[in-house]
Amino acid sequence: MANSIDRVKQDIRKRLDELEAERDQLLRAFAALGGGAPAKKRGRPPGSGSASGRRRGSGRRAPRGQRREQVLKALEGNDLGPSGIAREIGGVNPTQISGILRQLAAEGRVARTAGGKWRLTPAAEFESGGAASGGQAGAPGSGGGSDSGS
Repeated sequence: MANSIDRVKQDIRKRLDELEAERDQLLRAFAALGGGAPAKKRGRPPGSGSASGRRRGSGRRAPRGQRREQVLKALEGNDLGPSGIAREIGGVNPTQISGILRQLAAEGRVARTAGGKWRLTPAAEFESGGAASGGQAGAPGSGGGSDSGS
């Protein structure tokens, strides 16, 4: 089995080499006939490659957990949708806010209202009122026992 796979790979490599030689020959003939500008290089066009050449909108990422805290703070005393929260925070895509809201809902910290907006649950309101933005409430991965220490 491995022998037949090696044979197929060898045949493919041989055919690719033949095609490359034929391509080179055709390019030389084209140039000799006054074909003008040389053919484009193979590969991706400039600017279409990896994300390393592109920049994010602001160029910076928020520190871990900061957006979650901003979302919770924006919902204190307000029923808002993702767009309203994004406007209040500023510089955030509502799609990102939607993802954070789903995570917070799974943790029981926010709930959806009948109108489709989001609000803090009573437990989250108690945490935010008792620990005025101390930052320990809602740390990623903390399901319970907020005073356990590391």
